[in-house]
Amino acid sequence: VVYGVQEQRKGRWFERWSGQWFYRFFKALTGLALPENIVTARLMTRRYVDALLRHEEREVFIAGLWHITGFDQLSQIVKKHSTSETTYTFRKKMSLLVNSVTSFSNAPLVGIFYIGVSISLVAVVYIGYLAIQWMKS
Repeated sequence: VVYGVQEQRKGRWFERWSGQWFYRFFKALTGLALPENIVTARLMTRRYVDALLRHEEREVFIAGLWHITGFDQLSQIVKKHSTSETTYTFRKKMSLLVNSVTSFSNAPLVGIFYIGVSISLVAVVYIGYLAIQWMKS
C-alpha cells in the first residue's frame, strides 16, 4: 500500500490546529499512532482491498481501518493542489473523534464505569449521612 501524506495540512490555523489535536487525542485514548496529514488517495493491492472489506464496521473511520488492516504501507509526500475550503465543521470533527475513539478503544466505557462507581459511592455515603441525621432527630 502506498498512501499520500501532506507536508503541511491545508486550511487556516484552526483546521491545522484541530487536525493536530485530533490525532493526539486519538493516540492518547486508543494507543494507535496513525500517520498524520494523510490523504485519502492510495495505491492498494487486491489482497489489501479484500482484507479491508472484511471489516464489518457500521461507523467507518477509514484511517483507523487502514492502520489495523496491516500489510506493508509506505508513505509518499504529496502536494495537494486543492484550494477549496474544508467541509469538516467543528461539529463534524467532534463527531468523527467520538466515533473513531469508541470504535477503536474501550477507554470511554471504562471511564463511564468508574464515573458510575464514584457516583454510587457518593450516593451511599450521603444515604448513610441522611440515615444518621434522621436517627438523631
